[in-house]
Amino acid sequence: MSNIKRAGRLALAYDVLLQGIKACPPEILSPALKEFWVPNYKTKLLYKLKDSEAFSRLEKLLNLGADLIELVKENPELSIHPDIQLLRRFLNEQAIFNDERKVWLAKDDKAIAASSLQSAYDTEATYRKKAGKNHVGYVINLAETCAEDNTVQIITHYQLEPNSTSDVEMIQKVLPELRYP
Repeated sequence: MSNIKRAGRLALAYDVLLQGIKACPPEILSPALKEFWVPNYKTKLLYKLKDSEAFSRLEKLLNLGADLIELVKENPELSIHPDIQLLRRFLNEQAIFNDERKVWLAKDDKAIAASSLQSAYDTEATYRKKAGKNHVGYVINLAETCAEDNTVQIITHYQLEPNSTSDVEMIQKVLPELRYP
């Protein structure tokens, strides 16, 4: 299971970094960042590795992400690009800067907040452990008419929230609206 988690985190790092790279003109990219355009680079980087290499690959991607952020720092248009902002968010959530070594180091899995980025393509999806199971994405709460004298029971309200929102929070937020005379 830890291998799957690590591979998922590595794939997320790759996807976030690739989006940032695609947002930039190729001429500003370093040779290490240009490697992402090489065919089968993703396969080599993510899938052809030993378990012992996963963490170091993650840190390699984190540091490449930091390099890209540094490259665009002087370009306001690129610096505020949503894909660069996403890369910056990912780096801040997933890593800490080691001043002594001048590198970004991956945080321990337990040090990453449930509200941290879970998908490069859906930035609001969250993580939650509920009833002993891991859940990524969203949670939905539905309300329906539940009166015996109704011939038809229909959904009258729905709530879609980040997965880290508790059921209690959701019902407390909407209950005043659901009370019917």
